[in-house]
Amino acid sequence: VSFGLFSVIGLIGKWRAQASLPKGQTLQIMTTPDQWARLVALRDRGILKPGFERVHPYHLAMRLGRSTRDGRRFETGADGYVRRYLRKHGGKEVPLAQGNLKGLTAEFFASSPREHVACMMDAVTLLEAGQAGVQARATARDARSTAWAARRVPDALKDNAADAQRSCWPRGSRMERMRDASLSPAIRSLLTGPQVTLAVVSLDSLAKPGGVLDDLVADGFDVRGPRWKR
Repeated sequence: VSFGLFSVIGLIGKWRAQASLPKGQTLQIMTTPDQWARLVALRDRGILKPGFERVHPYHLAMRLGRSTRDGRRFETGADGYVRRYLRKHGGKEVPLAQGNLKGLTAEFFASSPREHVACMMDAVTLLEAGQAGVQARATARDARSTAWAARRVPDALKDNAADAQRSCWPRGSRMERMRDASLSPAIRSLLTGPQVTLAVVSLDSLAKPGGVLDDLVADGFDVRGPRWKR
């Protein structure tokens, strides 16, 4: 993702301006009676501060999400290890998908607050579950990791379906759609070239229905490896 200093400064300003709902809008107006009652219950417990009803639902979801982290240390992913190797050995890094930060976030800032209520309620559900909910999410992550380590791809994908932030941006956004649309053509091009390329692609993008592997099979490629369909 490419970006410039002024683009970042502009996005920070938009983010801060978006944090409060437009005049005349409140969370009570855009939620169901049951959802509103659950938010009020969190306020009564001291988790939400008075005036929370004027906070943008996505911003509120992010605040609630910070209070449900399980304290795990961030671990380097496969892409991080590949970048280290390339820096050490002078290899060339070529992004499979590219985009401009300002353009990719335009859809988010143009969206209506109501579109992010589902994300907010996912965070509320996790918070309501307390420590048991945090532990359940950690256990699900471990199960996904174990399934992938054992090359049980369908099980790994199934576990990811229970992600607590499945309704939150950028899931399903223009950013994801552009990335997914560019992956198969980019990988197909690399496969037909003379050079050897190590590609780092998420398991979801590879093995989901209609993902990269399905596209390659449809194009006549012989895909060998773990079974990715049930």
